[in-house]
Amino acid sequence: MLACEQMAREAGVYVRVNAFEVINTVGAVALNTTVDCEAFAKDHSSEAMFDKSSFVGLTWRPPNEKICCEVYSTGRAK
Repeated sequence: MLACEQMAREAGVYVRVNAFEVINTVGAVALNTTVDCEAFAKDHSSEAMFDKSSFVGLTWRPPNEKICCEVYSTGRAK
């Protein structure tokens, strides 16, 4: 709601919120190691996708989880 209020203030418009719910959260982590995204995607082909030409990170959806992770070769993940 704070972000909505700030946006309205900066845009100079009146905003009325009828319903508010959180639908997405983001976390970040530094693994303190490098990750071979290509090898990980190959070993976990049913859960992971890596295409260096279209996106620099690995997209991984752990089995039986509702989350999706972006993992980078630098060891950063979100």
